[in-house]
Amino acid sequence: PERLAPGEQIHWLPIPKDEAEDKGYWIASMRDVYVNGKPLGLCNDDPDSPRCQVAMDTGSSLSMASPYEVSVLVEAMGLQDDCSNFDKLPTLRFEFDAEAGGTFDMLLRPEDYLERSKEGCAPSFQPLALPPNLGRMWVMGQSILRKYYSVYDAKRWRVGLGLAAHTSKQRAAPSPAPAPKAPVKREVCEDDDKHMQEAPFSLPGCESFAKMGYCKRFPPLAGHYCRLACKLCKPPRNTTGVAIALAAKSQSQQPHVMVKESSGLSVASAARIRLRNRDLGEMF
Repeated sequence: PERLAPGEQIHWLPIPKDEAEDKGYWIASMRDVYVNGKPLGLCNDDPDSPRCQVAMDTGSSLSMASPYEVSVLVEAMGLQDDCSNFDKLPTLRFEFDAEAGGTFDMLLRPEDYLERSKEGCAPSFQPLALPPNLGRMWVMGQSILRKYYSVYDAKRWRVGLGLAAHTSKQRAAPSPAPAPKAPVKREVCEDDDKHMQEAPFSLPGCESFAKMGYCKRFPPLAGHYCRLACKLCKPPRNTTGVAIALAAKSQSQQPHVMVKESSGLSVASAARIRLRNRDLGEMF
């Protein structure tokens, strides 16, 4: 009760079990849609069963219907492209079958079925051509159901709707996302001979700059242009050269053995084997 508006109660809508299990939705039966009290006749396709199927889907943010039904509804609203007639727009009434042969009216005011922004407004109902197995079905998503408190009774195959109690308190604004950290610029240990040789310095280059003893006499120039020549930073290690040197050293440490071939003798690398004393003793 505390989740319902004052004086409001739950209205139960029967759900056709076979149809709901086949399509995977909580499906209610709607008799018609009314705009300014005028029926639009959107559920009269089958004279034997003049009903529209409406899926109650809290997992969908949008509300949808077939392109034809949405076009008829939007035209009946009379919505201007710039939303200038918002205050004059009609109330929509969706009439559902309720238990015990009754009906339930879902009433939507402009603020309920329109999404407004600085650029204008757009209906919450979006045109969508559903797969053939679902047919021409309406989908009531969060954009519409947020006005109502809904209960889903799987034991009795019914959905309960009642006007929800909405608080007047505004939610706290979410914390702003942390500003992305600026990438750290890695310092490159190199000389800038190009700018040293330009005006106003017009110097021959960083090597000459260092040989003339200018590294200590002109520290700003040395730190800005000649870091490598003035030994103010460490040059990057040549890992490839180090790896080659290590490989060469390892190769040089391998013992050599004499291998007899048909054409004479040749030298080949072999793994070094260390014989223990016991092994040496067994050899003689």
